[in-house]
Amino acid sequence: MKISRVFIKNFKSFKSERIDFLDLMAFIGENNAGKSNVLKALDLFFSDTKKLDAHFFNDCGEKTIIQVWFRDLNAEAKTTFGKYLLEDGETVIIRKEYFFEGEETQRLFAVILEEKFENEKDKKDAVEITDKEEIEPFTSTDKKYFWKPKPFGWAQVANGYLPDFLYVPAVKDVKEEAKITEKSRFGQIINAMLSSVLQDAELKKVNEQFTKLLMGENDAQDGRIAQLKEFETMLSEKLSAHMKGTTIKLDVTPPSLKDVFQSGTKIMVDDGISTAIENKGHGMQRSVIFVIFRAYADLLKKEQGEKAKALIFGIEEPELYLHPQMQRAMFALLKEITKTDQVVFTTHSSFFVDMGEYKSIGIAVKNNLEIGTKIIQYQKDIFAVEEERKNFKLLNEFDPERSEMFFGKKVVLVEGDTEKVVLPLIAQKVKPEYLFYDYGITIVECGSKDAIPFFSKVLNAFKFPYVVIYDKDTDNQASSQKIEDEVNLSEGLGSIEVLDPNFEKVCENGGVVIPAGGNKPFKAFKTFKDIDVASIPTRLKEIVEKIFS
Repeated sequence: MKISRVFIKNFKSFKSERIDFLDLMAFIGENNAGKSNVLKALDLFFSDTKKLDAHFFNDCGEKTIIQVWFRDLNAEAKTTFGKYLLEDGETVIIRKEYFFEGEETQRLFAVILEEKFENEKDKKDAVEITDKEEIEPFTSTDKKYFWKPKPFGWAQVANGYLPDFLYVPAVKDVKEEAKITEKSRFGQIINAMLSSVLQDAELKKVNEQFTKLLMGENDAQDGRIAQLKEFETMLSEKLSAHMKGTTIKLDVTPPSLKDVFQSGTKIMVDDGISTAIENKGHGMQRSVIFVIFRAYADLLKKEQGEKAKALIFGIEEPELYLHPQMQRAMFALLKEITKTDQVVFTTHSSFFVDMGEYKSIGIAVKNNLEIGTKIIQYQKDIFAVEEERKNFKLLNEFDPERSEMFFGKKVVLVEGDTEKVVLPLIAQKVKPEYLFYDYGITIVECGSKDAIPFFSKVLNAFKFPYVVIYDKDTDNQASSQKIEDEVNLSEGLGSIEVLDPNFEKVCENGGVVIPAGGNKPFKAFKTFKDIDVASIPTRLKEIVEKIFS
């Protein structure tokens, strides 16, 4: 059972937004854009929280809505939700509403088709859905849809029927996750382990001996620790001096083995120095929390098989405290998890974004408070030819840094590394305040002129403003035409700057000669590093002004 769509209204930075979900979802965006609020909305939806504080509401005078479309229900879930399955036989839509003011603080609904009501009484409190956009894509004109209130208990939704949402916020106390209680995930793992451990014959024998030492083995308490018997005798003698015939016995109840494990177990990590997990660095702590969640997922699947609850991992900034190589390994792990479960995360790292899987990317933007947070997505096929999609994916795999284009406000596409390293330097010489990172400008080296149209297609789809800079190359007019065709489809967001005939000649014609030979990017950078602004070719200054306009 996985999420296919979420509708969020009046929650934190969200005014009203609908978001599509795949098995792996990466939400990116600037700080304070609201991407973490997607995870917080899901965490609230999957909890049994009924009363919200004011900070959860964008407007305390309006109700908050979190509505989720579920897909991929297993046989068990289809039986549970059978009455609420929509016409595709695969989808259930559940809505939670929250109120800050008034006696009623929350309400629960599920969408139901009219033909699935058992009788008129069953239909009594249901409300017909007149605006079918609320439940797209279920908009059949020959069917009637209703909101059915209280389709099941509030707690059942949180704890029984729906997937288990495993939320790892950016800041989380590892001690809370490492607690051993009946409800904690680590506690459930320990208890599952105990069910087999407690059957160990040797452990049972030791436990019986321990019990005998504390309590004895009969009414005479034979075998009991001598010191206990002596202490009882001393107390009894002193009491008898005042109250004849009265004795004292110490009833020592030994702890059960289960209690011993639960109260005496803590996580120790040996990375050269063995200490409790809470004394390790934040990177190690987050890794252990993630390990606990994965072990919990494996436990559910082992114990329950096909009936196991679906799991959704919600992770804020999985790159936190991780070395770049470990970030790559973590992203690979998250993709592995999606073979069975769903993963939703926020990130500021290009290592966690795969341009080739653009449908799994959601870009959070908050341009003004009136509109609130919006999520930019593109769920259609950008590439009409499958070979183009594969080539674009290979370009990203060859150089993952190209995914940085999703993290900027504006993108500059260039053919190669020379322009990538030189243009930011030239810009700063033209005007000291022309800093690419200050303006949110990302420069992407596309690998070749032929590859630029692939990047333009994606930028067009996501409505990014961009500038394409390429060499005229009179012998490669076909590529130039493809670039022009794509930019013409950008609705004015894209523009073109041509270097005639190429970067080196533009520099040479402007009086700047880049030494010949290998390592051209370094030689070009060193050349422009050593000259003043007056010596920079006019054409390159014009391009810089276009970029920052």
